[in-house]
Amino acid sequence: MEVDQARKSADVDSTIPRASRIETERTRRRLTDAAHLVATFDRGESIEFEQTSGPIELAIQATNSDGELAPWLDDIWWTEAITRWGNECVTVRIAPTPDALLHPVLLYQLHMLRRVVPAWRIVGHAYGDDVRTDDQIKQLAASAYHEVRFVDQARMRSGSDDVDPRRPLSELFGAIRVEQRGLGLALPVLSRLSS
Repeated sequence: MEVDQARKSADVDSTIPRASRIETERTRRRLTDAAHLVATFDRGESIEFEQTSGPIELAIQATNSDGELAPWLDDIWWTEAITRWGNECVTVRIAPTPDALLHPVLLYQLHMLRRVVPAWRIVGHAYGDDVRTDDQIKQLAASAYHEVRFVDQARMRSGSDDVDPRRPLSELFGAIRVEQRGLGLALPVLSRLSS
């Protein structure tokens, strides 16, 4: 009798892992390349918010050459993106357009994005001289970026004689990390891209 109960118990236990395995196999998705979407300054509002599955890389050219924010980049646009891809694996990449990295409206939107879809990854791209002042260092250290990638060269600017010389990236990274430690933060991660 004890042997029969042990067998029945073993049979029940063996069906649990099998059922879990079947459910896992049913919900598995094939690994696919990320869908790459680009929202340019001029045509970002026409990006197709397709109902896709799988990872999405969303590159955003947030500003024009004068550092003005794209008129379509507002709460309505972000709401549409979140509605369509809120449950997907999304990487938002902010292109290194002039003044985009620390544009106050964009920083506000990215903080909102981190609260609403915390699983999305936010990556900023910038040139070595895009962050020059102590206030900019503080803004970046407290920003919603997960990672900021710096191109190790100065941005090409017209009338560059009046621009402060840029700090070496190692010095800039050190200043940002000191500020992060003071705030008790570990993000954003800073990385250097070759020029």
